[in-house]
Amino acid sequence: MAKYSSDVAPIPVRAHRIDAPKIRVRFAEAGAIITSSVMINLLALALPLGILMIYDRIIPNKSFPTLAVLIFGISVIVGIDLVLRLVRLSLESRVTARLDHVARTRYIEALLSQRHPTRTNMSLNDLLGKLAQSLPRRERKLLMIKSVADIPFAFAFLCVIGLITGELVLLPIGICLIFGFWSFLLAVQHRRASERLRSGNTDKQDFVDRTFDSLAQIKTLAVETPILHRLSRLYERQAFRFRKQKQYSMTIGNVYSLFSQLMIGSVVVAGSFAVLEGNLSHGGLAAFTLLAGRALEPMRSVYEIIVGGSSAGDRAKRKALLNAANNQFDVLTGAGEKRLFKKPPAITASCTVQSEETGVVLAVNLSVASGETVAIRSNTSSGKSVLAYSLLGLVPYKGTVKFDQTLLDASNAEAIRNEITLLGRLPQLPRGQMMNVLSCGQEDRYADVRYLCHLIGLDVPVKRLPDGYSTVLGDDPTKLPNGLLQQIAIVRGLAANNKVIIVDDATLSLDASSELRFAKVLKMLRKTATIIILTDRPSLTSICDRQLVLEDKQLIDAQPAKEA
Repeated sequence: MAKYSSDVAPIPVRAHRIDAPKIRVRFAEAGAIITSSVMINLLALALPLGILMIYDRIIPNKSFPTLAVLIFGISVIVGIDLVLRLVRLSLESRVTARLDHVARTRYIEALLSQRHPTRTNMSLNDLLGKLAQSLPRRERKLLMIKSVADIPFAFAFLCVIGLITGELVLLPIGICLIFGFWSFLLAVQHRRASERLRSGNTDKQDFVDRTFDSLAQIKTLAVETPILHRLSRLYERQAFRFRKQKQYSMTIGNVYSLFSQLMIGSVVVAGSFAVLEGNLSHGGLAAFTLLAGRALEPMRSVYEIIVGGSSAGDRAKRKALLNAANNQFDVLTGAGEKRLFKKPPAITASCTVQSEETGVVLAVNLSVASGETVAIRSNTSSGKSVLAYSLLGLVPYKGTVKFDQTLLDASNAEAIRNEITLLGRLPQLPRGQMMNVLSCGQEDRYADVRYLCHLIGLDVPVKRLPDGYSTVLGDDPTKLPNGLLQQIAIVRGLAANNKVIIVDDATLSLDASSELRFAKVLKMLRKTATIIILTDRPSLTSICDRQLVLEDKQLIDAQPAKEA
């Protein structure tokens, strides 16, 4: 609390930001993968040359012992090639597992290094889900390591074809270029489809999380049907994006098969004419066919690298997501100290609001200066609540709502709501020990919480409970009286030290003494926060700088009451 934080100094929390861990592939690991790739490509070169020898040297001379030796050698080459491919796959799996393990370990170490790592709105599954996405580009790193060996050998295959066939090498070169062009176009589209799918998954998960975090507000506003429709649209859109992404994944396989058949068919036809004209031997035709088919394979690695790559805009988006993850980790560890509003903001609203629940239509024209305390009175409670929800962006409206120069919209609504304390009629409390609930799990709020409990009159009744501040909330709604729960909600909201406070008939369940204490606390907070009080209680309206009346669906000025 800015007003009295000097009385008892809060416990400092060491800020600790988590960045993407810089984990590199070990030199020995990269060397092993490159060596296996080089050996596989060398064997791919040796096999066609062995077949060339069989056709051109051994069969014409009828040297059966040499033929048996070469056939045995070719069988050994095929077996070694299979073993090397399995070894390379095993190496990639081990490297990927190690990188994931190290990254997740460093995330957990950073989390546990905090003095009080808690998070009231993140479950263990959410945390594990974030850790599961710790290295989204690890496959691309391994592909680039393999490409160090694969791509140069593609040129080696074409060079050997040129030595064997001469001008016929232009045919596989042309087909490779066409395949490369189509692969590039498909890779770009595939990458965009994957990015849209990932972005949609994030939006869907955020929407589901916000929905479950705001179930009480959703039921209060009776907006279950629109929420279900929006969730249905999100899932439908994601299903379409998933099909699109899978379509590109299957398309490249089909295109590769098509060009492989085209390559082999064209080579066989062109090579057959060359054999008939005496420009190419039968062994040369066999070697030509095998080498040409092998020349296309490195192109798939290039395709996968492009799909896993990122443009400048994508890197900017990834950096923004990393900053958002850092902010979320700060909240998780209690180290987040950044504020959207460093001082009480001025609030300006000029909009038309319609509640689907009650059918109430309001023409809001509200202007609250920085640090001003304004009371809004009304004969109906529904109109005041709709007005409060419109300032939070929780109900649809036409017009503008501004906090200083920041316009409230879908992109920043969640961030702005985190900077606003809303004290409603009913207590909205999570499950947990009372002190953790009051402080939102942050040690630096303990001093403010205890002082606020004293000011509100909550300290004495809490100490009378068998477990005191260790009492678990949420197990039994009837365990504590509603007035005590409302006081807990008030202390919890005020301890956040937000620069905007909205009070929506928060004293309905309080007795007269507790209401007066609450009014005195709000009076202490004047000028340190912009306060909007939606109430008809004289004890609260009397502390305000000015009063407005919600009448005939409009806000009009009222005579200011004298301070108590």
